[in-house]
Amino acid sequence: MNPLHLSMLLMSIMGEIKHGMILTRNIVHVKREYKKLVGLSKSASNYVVLQSIGETYDLNGMTDEFERKINKFGFERINGLILRAN
Repeated sequence: MNPLHLSMLLMSIMGEIKHGMILTRNIVHVKREYKKLVGLSKSASNYVVLQSIGETYDLNGMTDEFERKINKFGFERINGLILRAN
């Protein structure tokens, strides 16, 4: 999965958690493909997927970018866990 898809998925999942609605219909397919790619179950929650995306960013050396994006949406990361601040 390329970085653009990953970033789009990250933004969509954070928006879905925060506002309770999916921004685009096509993201469902991207999310399903990501879950299959990393080995998550089909019924994995958005927080589990968000945690997995954070680990993917970490493995690719893009931790600062991930932290910046989640902070912009009002989330924070404490000891590797992603928490909603607002």
